[in-house]
Amino acid sequence: MAFIMVTATYPPWKLPELIEVYTKGNAPDYPPFLHTVHHFVVQDGDYKNYGIYECDDDKIKEGIEAITKRFYRYSLIEGYKYKIEPLLDSKEAMKLLGFI
Repeated sequence: MAFIMVTATYPPWKLPELIEVYTKGNAPDYPPFLHTVHHFVVQDGDYKNYGIYECDDDKIKEGIEAITKRFYRYSLIEGYKYKIEPLLDSKEAMKLLGFI
């Protein structure tokens, strides 16, 4: 399984607008090969959310596309930014670099 992380930031005063978009319930569903593992929220001046997703190895591209479709509606809120990053665990990274 592959992991994908989404980091999103937005100004605290935009939270009501974000909640309004979220509660409309019209977000596209994630496909069956993409699962939410955990969401974390911290305040770092702005609010910062970390979303961790698990995806079938052979569906990473489709997983990123599905996440983008879901997060796009939030990006219409002024000050909202998000970044999607595929993650490697330490063992995978060491293999990639030729250490194991």
